[in-house]
Amino acid sequence: MNKEFKPIQTDEDNQIRISIKEYKEKEYLDIRKWWKPEGNDDYVPTKVGLNFNVDDTLDSVDMMVKMLVNAYCILHETEVKDLNLEEFELND
Repeated sequence: MNKEFKPIQTDEDNQIRISIKEYKEKEYLDIRKWWKPEGNDDYVPTKVGLNFNVDDTLDSVDMMVKMLVNAYCILHETEVKDLNLEEFELND
């Protein structure tokens, strides 16, 4: 199964693309920066990105969220139990 999500345009010549691709009978989540070379209408992938085995992704994301929350607590000298989760809402 190959699935491409709508690209996220970061500026005129760069985008972030998210896709799920199959390789050697395993599915991978790929989050990658793409750029448009001067004089070219097509975007090309860069080496900048992340690639996760889909089966391992949820565990990896869970671990990253825990690390980010712990880092936030250290930086703001607070404890997880004291966090106001509304602070973590995304702004449009």
